[in-house]
Amino acid sequence: ELPSQLTDLQHLTLLHITGSNLNSIPAVVFDLPNLKDLSFENSPVESLDANVIKAKSLQNLDLSGTKIKTLPDEFAWLNLSILSLSNTP
Repeated sequence: ELPSQLTDLQHLTLLHITGSNLNSIPAVVFDLPNLKDLSFENSPVESLDANVIKAKSLQNLDLSGTKIKTLPDEFAWLNLSILSLSNTP
């Protein structure tokens, strides 16, 4: 679990949580208004929450090596430059 104080980091632009034991991406991550680069590479993440639509600044998303099989419909509203899903089911 990520600390709720993460939302205090309003100017955070890059968050890499590689090799974690999280099964899902906490909603608090998508409340970061300036987050541009997010990675949960090689983590057992199984799903991406519809809250992803809140990540309006997100440009790069790396979910390589996760267990994600599908993406929520809301995902289509993101304006990503890079999406990495290598080594996912």
